[in-house]
Amino acid sequence: MKKLLLILLAIPVAGILIVVSAYVFWSKTEAGALHGVRAQIKSGGLPTVEADFFPQIPPAEQNAAPLLQKAAGLVKTMPEDDVLKRCFPGSAVEKNSTALLSGKRLEEVRAFLREPVAGEVVQLLMEAATKDECFFGREYSKGAFLELPEMSPMMQAVRLLLNHSWLMAADGDVDTAANEIRAALKISNFYMQDPILISWLVGAACEQMSLSAMMSLCGKAEVPAPRSLELLEKSVKENRSNARASLVRAFDGERVFFGGSIFEALVSGKARRAEMQALTGNLSGQDRWGGMAFIFWLYQYPLRPLLMAAEAAYLRFMLAARSDILDPKISGRHPGKLF
Repeated sequence: MKKLLLILLAIPVAGILIVVSAYVFWSKTEAGALHGVRAQIKSGGLPTVEADFFPQIPPAEQNAAPLLQKAAGLVKTMPEDDVLKRCFPGSAVEKNSTALLSGKRLEEVRAFLREPVAGEVVQLLMEAATKDECFFGREYSKGAFLELPEMSPMMQAVRLLLNHSWLMAADGDVDTAANEIRAALKISNFYMQDPILISWLVGAACEQMSLSAMMSLCGKAEVPAPRSLELLEKSVKENRSNARASLVRAFDGERVFFGGSIFEALVSGKARRAEMQALTGNLSGQDRWGGMAFIFWLYQYPLRPLLMAAEAAYLRFMLAARSDILDPKISGRHPGKLF
């Protein structure tokens, strides 16, 4: 009887020991895998902290960012105008092409651009384009909670500048028009150099608009002077030569500031309930500390090995994407799309 009782007691104890041993083994395995990926990143000399992206902060007088941010702020104060928000010269979509506006609508654009605020925006963008460096000074450490209020207004500001360029060309001042397109290309490059993917995409969109405006300008009967065309060509080549490296920089920034920051907060246990509530509400449409937050809690504690496995998989994905961007055999399959 005693032997039977001991056997009955030993079975659940053995089961518990097996489960605990399996959990410990799982934890150590996933922790080792995560450590290996992190070591790979470190040994590759890839950025891991904000200082790696900004080893030197430019002096205020050499920094274009305050001018761009001021311009974006002014755009927010301007009256709503669906034409300038939608149209830019040379758009491949007919309804978006400034050149196809009716006479009445074109006069509305002219009147809009004669407004003092619009003129100040153009001046700020032109001044920003004379700078060689751009440091936005964002609070990158906020990760997924980083606010980027100037992105949409900046695209509108660039459209405004390109429409001003188009009207300058229509009035016969093609060299000034070319110079303003060069400024728009320079600004697009500033945003593409900001190490977060949304900035890169905004910069790429501004660059595409600038290139369309350039093609529209070069298709006119009166073209800019050879020197203006030479400078315009130089700007295009500089942007294109930096596109691959800037996209890699953006992916590195995403890895460090966004996805990485969330994983690190969860793995380290530093994620605060209020932040997770805000994030889960954004992810699941007003979760209010419900199902998604419970999933985060599970990841953070009882399913911690799964969280470490997820972070390792995320880091591997970002490294693979980085390699693909740098591999001309892969990124070159669709010429003209990105590079």
